[in-house]
Amino acid sequence: MNSDLELRRIPLDNAFNFRSLGGYAGRGGMVTRHGVFYRSGWLNGLSPRDKERIKALGIRTIIDLRSKAETIERPDDFLDDPEITHIHIDVMAALNPEKLGKLFRRDAKNVLSSLYKAMLEESKEEVKRVILSVAQGLDRGGVLFHCMVGKDRTGLTAMLLLSIAGVDVMDILADYEVSETYIDMVQDHMGSKKENMMLTLEHIRAHYGTPAEYLRQIGISNEILDKICGRFLK
Repeated sequence: MNSDLELRRIPLDNAFNFRSLGGYAGRGGMVTRHGVFYRSGWLNGLSPRDKERIKALGIRTIIDLRSKAETIERPDDFLDDPEITHIHIDVMAALNPEKLGKLFRRDAKNVLSSLYKAMLEESKEEVKRVILSVAQGLDRGGVLFHCMVGKDRTGLTAMLLLSIAGVDVMDILADYEVSETYIDMVQDHMGSKKENMMLTLEHIRAHYGTPAEYLRQIGISNEILDKICGRFLK
């Protein structure tokens, strides 16, 4: 495994796939900061030491990207923490079972990339809310976003943030692909082969040009993009 990726990993007792988005080369010779953005799987059943360490990282905003049913099944342990602003945004709310069924039947060989493209197209309002919440969260401290295993909805969010910071595509793909190593204990996660994200990025290039332009077209202003990059890059 790439040693740089391993350094970004934050081992916890009862949480998995928890890591920083810091340490990547970005635009203009800058580097993404540690302590700004974190990604992970679910945050249920954490040990006291886990909770202490997460707060010690400076995380003051948690964005839960899961469905309502998933949040009921495994509620976040920080829901009632007065030091943490907790935001729930179901980024797949617009993708009902019928739409998902048609999607998977139409492109069975590339199910995950089809899912990511569907989220970009069908869940534009939810994606917009995520990015706006990220920007607002930066005023309070570090921002952690997560879904169930921290790979798909979380991976799409990480791709957008790394992209607007000018991180190289190969680093973005590596950040996505390493999830497969960190979630071995979770069954039925369908892997995280880089081809899934490559096809998603090709979709963005074909229809929008760049991830930043996609975000502009769904209503994210240059001011918000600049704010995120200003805090994320050093």
